[in-house]
Amino acid sequence: MAMTYKRTYKLTYDGRMTDKQARKLNTILASQSLYPVARWDSDIDPKNYGRQSEIDEETTYYIDFNGVEKCLSFSYRSDMKRTHDELKEAFPDISIAHYEITETKTSEKEMRLRGDYLVDSTENYTVVGQPMMTFNSSDANPYMVVKLIVGYSNVELVFTTTWETDKVARKPAIEKNCVEIPLPLMGRMQALVEGSLRESGYEGDIDNAEIDCHFDAMSESRSECTPDIIERVRAEKRKNEEEE
Repeated sequence: MAMTYKRTYKLTYDGRMTDKQARKLNTILASQSLYPVARWDSDIDPKNYGRQSEIDEETTYYIDFNGVEKCLSFSYRSDMKRTHDELKEAFPDISIAHYEITETKTSEKEMRLRGDYLVDSTENYTVVGQPMMTFNSSDANPYMVVKLIVGYSNVELVFTTTWETDKVARKPAIEKNCVEIPLPLMGRMQALVEGSLRESGYEGDIDNAEIDCHFDAMSESRSECTPDIIERVRAEKRKNEEEE
């Protein structure tokens, strides 16, 4: 009987992130080979990260009245058209003209977060279909989906490891494929993300993240992660922080 086992490890950092901080976070993560990507991406495009030129077009609508150029200006065509018609009705013998001018402005800005998915380009990954991290394993095919979700009042870092097998597995096999194999990468990515959050100026509570860790099977059964599993992830993160 084919079975799919999933292990979810979610950290929730309490605190709002501003748009400026999120843009800076995107830049910092990319500089460390961690790339936020979108579900529909087919590759990592460098133009989505760091400081890039942005072209903005701004159109202003004008009315010339009785020889006075740009006598009235508007941000919306509908406002200009309504005012023009009212003036023509009120002053039928006066010259009234309307027109628009579009100006192009180029500026450099840090790019917004591309999407909720996160990949480490120094490891095995794919962004086609569903962005994920894959592992070299001779006897299993686990893969891990990592999400970095910037919400209105918090930031979530979610690791979901999936292992597919052709039979019901014992607890040691589940832990090997859903815990041990992805553990080094999880610790590294968590350490880099938390360091990047601090560097971006994020003022949320990074040190006291709320942790939700559980296992799921296709039978919809669930078992909570034991404290030792949570501690192993913390230890791996600390090891990566000390190596930086």
